[in-house]
Amino acid sequence: MRHLLFYLFPACLFLAVPGGHTSRIPAGTDTLACDSTVLRQANRYYDRGYYTRCIDLLRPLQENDTALAACDLTARCYERLEQPDNAVVLQKRIALTRPGDDKNLLRLSKNLLALEQPDSAMLYIDAYCQADSTHLLVNQVKAYAFYLLKRYPEAVEEYRLLKAAGDNSQTTNYYMGLSYVKTDSLYQAYDCLSLAAEQGGRQNPSVLSQSGAVAVDIGMTHEGIKDIEEAIRLFQPDPLVIASLQNVLGRAYMVRKLYDKAIRSFQVSLGLLPEQVKHYYQIAYLYGLKEDLKNERKYCKIFLDKVKTVEKPESYADLCRAAEHRLEEINEELFFQGEDPAE
Repeated sequence: MRHLLFYLFPACLFLAVPGGHTSRIPAGTDTLACDSTVLRQANRYYDRGYYTRCIDLLRPLQENDTALAACDLTARCYERLEQPDNAVVLQKRIALTRPGDDKNLLRLSKNLLALEQPDSAMLYIDAYCQADSTHLLVNQVKAYAFYLLKRYPEAVEEYRLLKAAGDNSQTTNYYMGLSYVKTDSLYQAYDCLSLAAEQGGRQNPSVLSQSGAVAVDIGMTHEGIKDIEEAIRLFQPDPLVIASLQNVLGRAYMVRKLYDKAIRSFQVSLGLLPEQVKHYYQIAYLYGLKEDLKNERKYCKIFLDKVKTVEKPESYADLCRAAEHRLEEINEELFFQGEDPAE
């Protein structure tokens, strides 16, 4: 019988609470007091994890004087239910009515960025910043939005202002470093990325791999090798990631003339992604530096055979000519050494 009460009396008079109990609001309570009671009950639902019940209870309130409070709590429920697309609908409504609400703005902009809508997030951030451009948390989101929008010089400047304001967090240093990379400011990028790596206790493989790659590019191969080797140990076994890092490691070993290690890195990368045809040529080249003619010849032949299987073999024309020329030289050298070039 109890469930029939919801059809016989106004919904706000009886509220089901977790555990099956029902609390009654005295008849004659005015609408505002009723709405406040519903909000209190909805908050209890939210605090105890009953997010769907909370949403259902608040739905009638979204059209009256308590609409914004109901919208805010409903949006937070949607966030807990991992439905940011539903949350932003309500958060946009709040932002249009209260553009200076920093808590709503932060939640809205972060949800929009998660939904890969940085341009939309920037519209709301800019509207907020017209009244307050000093909110550190808002400026952090703004800097990240610039990065996602590929407006890298503006991202660098925003991150610079954040650091000047006292934000020296790992996240700020990491994305400032990535923004510097995109503006070809590699030395500044390395300063930020290496700092971010240390701030994370050298336990974040993404940060270490970025720091290591930049270190190799600016000639700091010792530091780059250290970072990349640590990143490989930390990364989950993702073949694309490991193959990419092994390539960077191979280049670093080449620069330091550690040819055996470079060969091993490229071989590991090929084992994960054998379609990287150019690496066969690089391995042949490394064996040539070691004066290992037979292995150099072996990988030259493999390279030439692999090129025939790719979609656009003409893109390897220069390397093919170099490999063919080198094969002629190797065969000639082996002949004069008294060995059979055909072996």
